[in-house]
Amino acid sequence: QILEQFLVQMPEEMGQLEKAIRNREFEAVKQTAHSLKSTVGYVGLSDQLHSYLDRIEKDAIKNEDTNFSLDLDYVKSQCEKAKAEVESLLRREAV
Repeated sequence: QILEQFLVQMPEEMGQLEKAIRNREFEAVKQTAHSLKSTVGYVGLSDQLHSYLDRIEKDAIKNEDTNFSLDLDYVKSQCEKAKAEVESLLRREAV
């Protein structure tokens, strides 16, 4: 159930984060990056992604967007890999 929650929540939050970054909505960037920390924790990505999400969150507080693109690309790529792995795992369990 937690894995299924990740499959629903992660793409939604990534979309919100991308939109907020694109529109330079710093408060929304901060809130979404913070929320994503919990979401990635569902699948054991905390150690891998928390520092990137922390930097996004802290930069948003300072209205500084210099690192957003780089950090977002990394977080997004890792989340997409995790999504594929979770989907594969759930398919195997369904058989």
